[in-house]
Formats: sequence, structure tokens, C-alpha cells
Amino acid sequence: MAASLGKRALDYFDLRRSPRPERGDFGAPAATTASSYLRDLLWPMAIYGAGVVGVVAKQWYDSFQAGQLFDLQPSTFILAVVVSAVTYPVTYHSLQAESKPLLQIFLALQNGFFWQSVLGQVLR
Repeated sequence: MAASLGKRALDYFDLRRSPRPERGDFGAPAATTASSYLRDLLWPMAIYGAGVVGVVAKQWYDSFQAGQLFDLQPSTFILAVVVSAVTYPVTYHSLQAESKPLLQIFLALQNGFFWQSVLGQVLR
């Protein structure tokens, strides 16, 4: 039996690697450190932010190519936030293979810039 649409949507946006938390010595939950906080909360937000900047940069580039003056409208920013939210899981999981932080930020920015292609992969 196929999973419900809500379950599939929640599974799509689930960024955890493992359903169980990491364990420390003697089976106790691993202690939270500043580096784990940075890795688990701030780093995904930085990757998401780079995607938003990439979408806005694409809108600027398109207006530049058309010879128009770029004006950041609220609709442009909302588009960037929504598109980045939809394409974020694909971007996040594809970047887990990369180890260098600067390269991860660059690739997230690139995925935001080419959001039409990434969105096409998400919809397949």
C-alpha cells in the first residue's frame, strides 16, 4: 500500500541521516557540543540561505540580460524563499558527499541560481 501524500511530504523534508540519535559511551545519548550545534542547525541554515541568494541572483541576472533595472520586489523574495524550500532537500542531500564547507556553499548558491533545473529534478 502506498504511503499517504502527507507522509511522503514529511519524508521528503526529513534531513536526518539516521532515525536513531547518535550514542555515546555505554549507550547514553551523545553530548551536545558547540560543533554539533553548528553542524546540525546553523550549517543547514547557511546552505538554505545560499540557495535563496542564488535564486535572487538569477532574477537579477535575467533582468540584467534583458537590459532592465533590477528591483527587488517582495514577490521576488517570496519566490526565492519558496523555491529554496522546495529544492532544499535535494540540495542538502546532494551536498553531504562534499567535505569542504566553501564548496558546499558554492554548490548551494549554484543550485539556487539554476533553480529551474533543480525543480525539474524534484518534480520527477
